[in-house]
Amino acid sequence: MEYQRRGSASIEVKGEGVAKDSAEAVKWFRKAVEQGDATAQGNLGAMYYNGEGVAKDAIEGAAWTNIAAASGDEIFVKNRTLTERQLGPQATLAAQQRSKEILKEIEAAKRGAAAAPKAPTAPISPIAETPKASGSGTIVSVDGHVLTAAHVVAGAGSVKVVTVRGTTTAKVLPTDEANDLAVLKLAGGSYTALPVAASRTIRLGQTVATIGFPNIQLQGFSPKVTRGEISSLNGIGDDPRAWQISVPVQTGNSGGPLLDENGNLVGVVVAKLGMTAARATGDLPQNVSYAVKSAYALALLEPYLDSAVGTKPSSEKLRFEDMVAKAQQSAVLIVVY
Repeated sequence: MEYQRRGSASIEVKGEGVAKDSAEAVKWFRKAVEQGDATAQGNLGAMYYNGEGVAKDAIEGAAWTNIAAASGDEIFVKNRTLTERQLGPQATLAAQQRSKEILKEIEAAKRGAAAAPKAPTAPISPIAETPKASGSGTIVSVDGHVLTAAHVVAGAGSVKVVTVRGTTTAKVLPTDEANDLAVLKLAGGSYTALPVAASRTIRLGQTVATIGFPNIQLQGFSPKVTRGEISSLNGIGDDPRAWQISVPVQTGNSGGPLLDENGNLVGVVVAKLGMTAARATGDLPQNVSYAVKSAYALALLEPYLDSAVGTKPSSEKLRFEDMVAKAQQSAVLIVVY
């Protein structure tokens, strides 16, 4: 989807009478947005959404478009409608939350300027950081503990998590790097948790699935579901800590849940064979992915999943789509800064 823009402020983007310079356009939009200029707000949203002059960030673009649409401008109202349709409910909630944060930041900046009116005017710095990485995860306790892969949050300065209820911050608890597992703690609240089941009952050939958020800038922010089978009871090089699975996964699926047919988490997606394996073997791997067994996740979760916060595994037989709908309530997008 290509955002529409309005007004002569977009001359630098279109190259009308001057050389096309998206970065320069972004700079001028930033100078105007804090003054409440709806045109600048909407045009800045378009720049973020389309990745012009700034790193592409669909949520940041949608957040600025929400603010601009409040003016009633028909173009920005249309952009907002198209965005919500494309992003889906979880990312739309994240954008709405980001809009509130932006407005608070603008007010804080205005108060700071009023307190020191004679201070030299400094260039406006970017309001939102560009994420370093993203991945998937699963809420596994009603208190907000999230299970994911350790490499998803490696080197994180800060972490935000997009749940079905909106976006919140998360703290990284001690990780298990040897098994590529990590636990996060969401900010206060009560959450819908996915049961974690023992992995010892899983059989070769059993149907499994995952739900996650791969390649969010390309594929969008709505959750993606894939399924397959347990291809081997051991992982790479017969590693007994993992399963080989035929579930198709992509960048961004890391940390997502491996689900059994009852909707229990029985593993954590951590890797797939890709181009490195293709160069080594001369053949492109087909649906060769790996998940760490839940036995190792349960050991890491033990301090957090006591009788007060844990969720018992389910033995209820569900239709696949019903199982997915239930699991979706606990699946989360993890964004690392």
